[in-house]
Amino acid sequence: MYCSFGEQVLQGGWDVDHAMYSTPWYTYSQMYKKHLVLVIMRAQRPVEITVGHYYSLSLQSCELIIQNIYFFSMFLNQINNKSKHAAVKGGSPLVNVE
Repeated sequence: MYCSFGEQVLQGGWDVDHAMYSTPWYTYSQMYKKHLVLVIMRAQRPVEITVGHYYSLSLQSCELIIQNIYFFSMFLNQINNKSKHAAVKGGSPLVNVE
């Protein structure tokens, strides 16, 4: 599922700064230390996969999609049942005759 892959990327992004800091950075050159600081600063921003620069793929967003699909299908089912009920009574399916 795409959302679980997006969640793995998001979680992996959070681990980068910890991994970089746990290296023996104090033994490396000044240039390496400067680059390390830049990598750690960038790693503190969330890494995410987006759809159309609008929608982030994560478990939370996947849960939201599933909830919306469920509520929308229940809404359509309720409308369908009301129109069937009105058709049986002989009324218009768009007008509630109760």
